Amino acid sequence: MNWKFWERNSEPEYVTESLEIPATTIYRWFLYDSGIDDPNEYALGSGFSPVSAEGDEMERRESTERLLQVVPYKPFVDMMASINGQVLAETLTATLKKDGVIDDASSIAEDMELMAEIYTRVSAAVLIPALATALELGILVNPGSFVSGDFYDK
Repeated sequence: MNWKFWERNSEPEYVTESLEIPATTIYRWFLYDSGIDDPNEYALGSGFSPVSAEGDEMERRESTERLLQVVPYKPFVDMMASINGQVLAETLTATLKKDGVIDDASSIAEDMELMAEIYTRVSAAVLIPALATALELGILVNPGSFVSGDFYDK
């Protein structure tokens, strides 16, 4: 918005900025940022063309750059993933109890811990690439953190 204070009756000027990124690009970013072994396999399964060896190298390099932006938020992402994992495990257990599949939640306490861990990992696997994409697109802005690229070399 640009206010012209020196002109008394001027109307504010609004500038709307937009960035159009194809959904296929965001999908590919998600695959690479998820850290799966063969993103091309999943891209093919979804009807997208595979990238060349050179394209794969470039995508992996750009993914590293996007993921570096997430590093300052990692403790928060881990906490949210953990909370979500626990809630999902408890919700599933309550549903199984309600439906008569189990009698007592204490009988599956070890299974609940495993479920919570699995759900936590799945949650993080979604949150990290989503956050990386949001930061890359400028939907979220990190106003001052800096992480050197050599963070992962240690």
